Amino acid sequence: MGNLSIKFYLDSKSKKPYKTIFAYIGGAGGKRFVRHAGYKIHPKDWDKKNQQPKKTYIDYSIINSHLKHITSKINDLNARLFRNEATISIDSFEKELNIIFNKE
Repeated sequence: MGNLSIKFYLDSKSKKPYKTIFAYIGGAGGKRFVRHAGYKIHPKDWDKKNQQPKKTYIDYSIINSHLKHITSKINDLNARLFRNEATISIDSFEKELNIIFNKE
C-alpha cells in the first residue's frame, strides 16, 4: 500500500448537536476510505487541529485511546500487507478495514 494518511473529522452534514467522528483513510491505491470511528462528540469539545477530543472533554481518554488504537491497527495492516504482497488489491485492503471497524 505504501504511504497512508489517517485523519479524523466530525460529520459536517449532520444537523444534530453531537457529530459522528469519521476516520478518513487515504493513499491506498489512490482511493479514500471513510469509516465511522464509533463515537459522537459535540464540536465545542473537538480539537480540529489535532483531530481528537479536547483534553478538557470528560471522555477524552476513552475516545482518544480508541482513535489511537484505530490508527495503530490501520498502520499495522498496511505494514503487514506491504510485507506480504508486492501489489495489494483495493478489495483486500477494504476487507481488512471492515474487520478493524467491525463491519464483518
